[in-house]
Amino acid sequence: MKYVVFLISIVIIHFGIIKQNDTETVYIFFDIQNKEECLLDVEGQGYVSIKKYKKVKNRGKDRFHICGEKFDLIEEKGIVIDSIQMKEICLVDLSYLLLKKRENTLRQNPFGKIFLVERISENKFLKREVLWVDQWDEID
Repeated sequence: MKYVVFLISIVIIHFGIIKQNDTETVYIFFDIQNKEECLLDVEGQGYVSIKKYKKVKNRGKDRFHICGEKFDLIEEKGIVIDSIQMKEICLVDLSYLLLKKRENTLRQNPFGKIFLVERISENKFLKREVLWVDQWDEID
């Protein structure tokens, strides 16, 4: 009986470690100055052209929109980094996040942490953790 309990414990720990290692930290650049637009499929209206980057207030906090995807701040303050530190960060784009979402078979957020990086001056950037506002139980 002790052997069975020991074996079950090892299996649980093993899968817990694997689950923990499956999540990744990603950094996405938010460029409010960018005038690009993207097409968003709106039910009943077809494709509508919207501004790629948009920042709005949601319950007193900033909410960031990138091509219709919403990101809420987890930490308001953030960390200021310079252009040298910025070069060390591997930025991903929205298509990478959407691809990982589609590939996710566990129907859970595949990202341990998501950071939004925003330019605040010529050589300074603000890095803040965000929550991707999404319905993870309704993955395509």
